[in-house]
Amino acid sequence: RGFADMAFIPKHSGLPAIIVELKWDKSAAMALKQAATKRYADALRGANTDVLLVGVNYSQETKQHTCKILRIPSSDICSC
Repeated sequence: RGFADMAFIPKHSGLPAIIVELKWDKSAAMALKQAATKRYADALRGANTDVLLVGVNYSQETKQHTCKILRIPSSDICSC
């Protein structure tokens, strides 16, 4: 499994939780894939909220950040 780099849990209902995976000189897609493959959202299965998986990459060469976001409905989070 593993651990996300950051997680934000909403205090108020109706707002999604946010899980952030950071990469350095890789890709935002790779960061997002890691968060999805390792099922980081499953840790929030009891929260009854949607989850935003956010993959962020920083390119040392270009000095630019890229970001990809995937929304996972609470109904798709594993309850195992």
